[in-house]
Amino acid sequence: MNRSETSDKCVLVYDNGLFLPLALKLSESFGRTLYYSPWENSYPVLNDCVIGDGFENVERVDDIFEHLDEFDLVVFPDVRNSGLQKHLESIGKRVWGSRECDDLELKRMLLKKKQEQMALNVPKYKSIIGLDELRAFLKDHEDLFIKISQYRGVMETFHHLDYAHSQPILDHLSVLLGPLQNEFPFLVEWPIPDALELGFDGYSVDGNFPSIAIQGWEKKDKGLIASVQKYEDLPKQVLEVNEAFSLLLEKHKYRNFFSTEIRVRDDEGYLIDLTCRAGCPSIESQLQLWKNLSEIIWHGAVGEMVDPEPAGKFAVECMISHQDDKSRWRLLEVPDEIEDNIKPYYCCRLSDGLLAFPPLAFSSETVGSIVCIGDTLESAIDELKEKAQLLEGQPINVQIDSIYDMLKTIHQAEEQGIEFSSQETPEPEIAL
Repeated sequence: MNRSETSDKCVLVYDNGLFLPLALKLSESFGRTLYYSPWENSYPVLNDCVIGDGFENVERVDDIFEHLDEFDLVVFPDVRNSGLQKHLESIGKRVWGSRECDDLELKRMLLKKKQEQMALNVPKYKSIIGLDELRAFLKDHEDLFIKISQYRGVMETFHHLDYAHSQPILDHLSVLLGPLQNEFPFLVEWPIPDALELGFDGYSVDGNFPSIAIQGWEKKDKGLIASVQKYEDLPKQVLEVNEAFSLLLEKHKYRNFFSTEIRVRDDEGYLIDLTCRAGCPSIESQLQLWKNLSEIIWHGAVGEMVDPEPAGKFAVECMISHQDDKSRWRLLEVPDEIEDNIKPYYCCRLSDGLLAFPPLAFSSETVGSIVCIGDTLESAIDELKEKAQLLEGQPINVQIDSIYDMLKTIHQAEEQGIEFSSQETPEPEIAL
């Protein structure tokens, strides 16, 4: 597919704000790019309704049904809205989305049961109902991970070191959950010590996976280093998980980005979580790496697998944290020469070109990432460090230090026989 095939097509990206960079990327290939993020409630506020505004070639829309006759393709990079996806498909729209398979990410106990049915290794876990029962259990145990399903706005996964450290979190949860606190389900998961974490970062179309993918090593909420590999050369633990879920993905017509988190110890893989959507980080690297992203999505939305065409062999991305008060509007100036490398979240663009990040109920310090690619890992890292300097003088922090930790992890993996690339991996000190 070339530019002419989509130059007269219209794509709608249905997002919650995190994957705005995907809409910006698709706008380079489609004739029109519409962008929608939910904002409706009884007392709407401006902050929810400006995400995606002001960007060239992207049109913010407030009601997708007013534009139903205009878009040819609709892209759901995030979870939920499976019913809407199926409806739009039923009336003839191309739909790139997870459909019902988003439950594999949203419902943690469902994922555990599926793993057991598929004879996959399952980390030790315990289901607990109610905050009182959870408190009693945690008083007698240390070093656990506490997770919940669906409601990330209530709580993100946290590491329980001991009860003294967890008590403030539990006290806050009692306020948030109120009278439902002893009816709320929790998942307690034991750690897998001395394990490496790896996974798949790519996409799936009806249970099929492309012949090329990236192997990414992540520093949580900080960054990602990825190498482009043949799918068949990915670690066997990654291939095992993908193969196990392929029939389920095919059954529900899963057509979306897809990531896995797998802990490996003694050559055995333990699936921790599935990401049945665009991963963050990892989608940012794919936006930069895949030259034919619009073709992948356009054809994938109707069940046709298209392999990616890589623009480089490596990608490096570092998250950008903003030091201003997240309860207020925050601004970021992006020089023209690095605009393509910056992937901003939850923002609009002002008439003077500044990116403006509105305060939202779930605002975080992270406002985006910077991504560079190259044919050598060293060149990608050097370019990222150089371009990050162009952001200096603003109240932000580019998490370049995470490159050191990621390179160190890659070396540890290679010592255990997990090859990252045919090229020699630079020493971690290159990041300093």
